[in-house]
Amino acid sequence: MTEALSTIDYVANLEKDAPRDILKLTTGMAYAEERKYVSVTVPEVLALDKLEIYHLVDVQWGHVCCQEKRFIEYRDFILAEPYRFTVFGGDMINASTMLSKGLPWDDTMPPIEQVYRFVNVCMPMRHRILGYVGGNHERHTRTTLGKGVGSFIASLLRIPYSEGQQSIDIHFGAWKPFKIDLWHGTGAARTEGAQLMMLVRWAKSTDGDLCLVGHLHGAVVKPLWRRLRNVKGKALGIKKYYACMSSSFLEFWGTYGEIGGFEPTDVCMARCIIEPTGKFEVTVR
Repeated sequence: MTEALSTIDYVANLEKDAPRDILKLTTGMAYAEERKYVSVTVPEVLALDKLEIYHLVDVQWGHVCCQEKRFIEYRDFILAEPYRFTVFGGDMINASTMLSKGLPWDDTMPPIEQVYRFVNVCMPMRHRILGYVGGNHERHTRTTLGKGVGSFIASLLRIPYSEGQQSIDIHFGAWKPFKIDLWHGTGAARTEGAQLMMLVRWAKSTDGDLCLVGHLHGAVVKPLWRRLRNVKGKALGIKKYYACMSSSFLEFWGTYGEIGGFEPTDVCMARCIIEPTGKFEVTVR
């Protein structure tokens, strides 16, 4: 049994321990508490020679098979260097209810306590979180609370949130800007080809340099290219961009993946290294 949380003490501790912002974030396209557009400026005073952006998705904190220690390792790894940041891709808590596809017996605590515990774990890196999109697990509570819990998590962490998609511009060096598009993903694809089709179809509808999804608990890194017109120079060019899917922090054994006969996966999160020269590369970690 987990220790009961005092709401008064909880909020007071959040305020006391919350790190201050180090980047300049502005937002646009407000839909109630949601923000669909985020602009990030990296101050020159930080003297960073690169940025590393880590996609964290499908944590499903509170599930009996969530690898909580692995998530905390990622958090501490990100905090270990000043140039490391993250974006949240959805399904950050499990949030099972009596009306959701997964049932409360899958979880170690009720959804509201999952929110509190997850926010506690994430608070030390709140100033490194550039954006957050909700997933189907955040939306589990819509049938009981009338609203997904993602906006509650984002409000406590004071980070920009969108229940659907979010575009993030990063102004850094020659990048004016580097463009990230976030979406949790959709469908129940089981084969590599079907997963890739979902990812690429969406990525081609954006203008992002880096397009990130999760949801299907697989890992994909797919380089793509767009044709560009240089109207002033009357020439054609080609621009590289990446479509990536990150996996999950859930164990395979003992979960619906094993029961359903899905392909086993382990934690494999997309990482983008952005150089101030206008170059970038994408790997997984």
